[in-house]
Amino acid sequence: MDSSYSSCVSLSSSASRRLLSPAAPPSPYIDTPSCSDYAFPKLLSMVLCFLVIAALFYLALGGQAFEVEEDEEEDPDLRGTKKSAPKGLDPAVLASLPVAPYAEVAGAGMVGSECAVCLAEFGGGDAVRVMAGCGHGFHVGCIDPWLAGHVTCPVCRSDLAAPSHAIVVSG
Repeated sequence: MDSSYSSCVSLSSSASRRLLSPAAPPSPYIDTPSCSDYAFPKLLSMVLCFLVIAALFYLALGGQAFEVEEDEEEDPDLRGTKKSAPKGLDPAVLASLPVAPYAEVAGAGMVGSECAVCLAEFGGGDAVRVMAGCGHGFHVGCIDPWLAGHVTCPVCRSDLAAPSHAIVVSG
């Protein structure tokens, strides 16, 4: 009986050793958060930071970052200038510019064959306003609105408000 007892003890001790042996290493696929789990919150926080910084710049500029005055859109030469008194040609100077039928000024060789404002050819009876100094001619209906906002010839940019030699059209 002794021998059977010792074999039982040896079996039980080997079985207990197996039961108390260290556990197997954990599998390499542990449930850890991946990089994509952090991408959305990180992107969202970056967008929010950008919006906050943009709002601070907008407020620092007094809210005028995107405002454009109407006159600045029409004439890029006037950007950044303060609005002043009327910027067009004085009505007295405008009235002093000669108006004549195209047939009359064409015969004198004073103006070209077309209006540089509307690009239409002059007809024989068209009223043409001739600029003092440079001699360029335009339809009265085309040049008068231009001269209401500008003091220069639209072709050569000569200053019409400055005193110069008047062009006399007989008529």
